[in-house]
Amino acid sequence: MRNGNDPSLLVNVVLSNNTKDTLKYISWTCPENTEYDVQSDVLKHYQMIICNATFPQELDLAPHKSKETEVELFFKSSFHGGVIHYQMLFELYDNPKKYFEMYMKNHRNEITPKEVQSNAVEMYIDRY
Repeated sequence: MRNGNDPSLLVNVVLSNNTKDTLKYISWTCPENTEYDVQSDVLKHYQMIICNATFPQELDLAPHKSKETEVELFFKSSFHGGVIHYQMLFELYDNPKKYFEMYMKNHRNEITPKEVQSNAVEMYIDRY
């Protein structure tokens, strides 16, 4: 647990580029790891974070390379222990620069990312 008293789970996520092309994606300066999300009934990725400013940055991952990132997931208040299932989701943009332009014009919904899913993860969490 890093953020106060809210129960959380730190997971290592590895993004691997198994193609011969460079992957381009967007990362935001605040909050961290916004290019990732979680699909789960009992976990969420974000807490309410006060952020003075956030800036997009274009990052890329070379062919046949990997990047490991630590992501903090928070338990929903309805969860009090048991088996959990989740998948990590990652957003890829064909043209991050075009997304930045649309974002600055407040038309960010006009460009949708490709969503990549991880393998399914299952684990047991004892009552906390």
